[in-house]
Amino acid sequence: MTISYTEPLQHSYARMKAVLFRSPFPIESWFVMGFGAWLADILSSNNGSAGSQWKTTKGEMADAASRAGDFLANPTMVALVLAGLLMIGILLLVLSWVSARSKFVFLENVVHGRAAFLDPWRRNGRLGNSLFLWNAMISFAWLLPIGFVLVPMRYAIVSYLSGHGWTHVLIGPLALGIALALVCGLAIFVVCALTEDFVVPLMWRYDEGAWAAWARFRPLLFAHFGDFVAYLLFSVLIAILAGIGLLLAGLLTCCVGIVLMVIPYLGTVVTLPVHFVFRAFGPMFLRQYGPEWDVWGPRTAQDTDSRSTPSAIS
Repeated sequence: MTISYTEPLQHSYARMKAVLFRSPFPIESWFVMGFGAWLADILSSNNGSAGSQWKTTKGEMADAASRAGDFLANPTMVALVLAGLLMIGILLLVLSWVSARSKFVFLENVVHGRAAFLDPWRRNGRLGNSLFLWNAMISFAWLLPIGFVLVPMRYAIVSYLSGHGWTHVLIGPLALGIALALVCGLAIFVVCALTEDFVVPLMWRYDEGAWAAWARFRPLLFAHFGDFVAYLLFSVLIAILAGIGLLLAGLLTCCVGIVLMVIPYLGTVVTLPVHFVFRAFGPMFLRQYGPEWDVWGPRTAQDTDSRSTPSAIS
């Protein structure tokens, strides 16, 4: 079996042109599909805030520790902070749930080649809930790489504040913790990318939950592990090139395009062709392994409801 990486991208691009640039120009479809795409990626948007260098002295760190102690001694302030953190947590949970359900809305729009929101939102509710629980589990998995760094960092900070400085004994555990965190973080990133590109389409294709779809996909992943690693690397390269292309397009419009792209929702509508191509790329790549992996192919007995009827554009 010969696996191509450029042909699925070409097919995704051709499908995007057929759906988004047909005549008459479907401006309403852009806004409807863009809304689904925006909600699907609402938690992964980059707000572009630049970080600043952190340079502190030992005295400043001690003062910060003292202020933190004073703050913790005030029960009213602690209660307000905890209430604020609780509200933020609830908001993130709601947005994560909305994002999980919207991923199936946008996927269905891409597969069918037509814009809709309310009907696919209702139809795919169970799938969205399953993906939401899966994403919640993955979110807790991020505590592992964070812990690899925080545990040795804690001892390093305590040593520094106690006057012992950054002892050489702590360098080894801290370096090991950072290395383990990078490896663990990379593994979680790969799982998230594979879930987004392949498991979500399989969930929709077979109308099954995230765990069942992963069980279906795992044998194929292990049998063709090198293919999927190359796919992820190719996807990163394409994402970088797409980002450069969008930046150049924004500059060529005297930065008007850049201003539009950073506006929530409207920015997704403006860049909808890019979102469309990337959403179609994973399923287009997956269909090379046979009809059972093709979301545009004939449906099985498990998937005979109205949402499984493919569009004429495939």
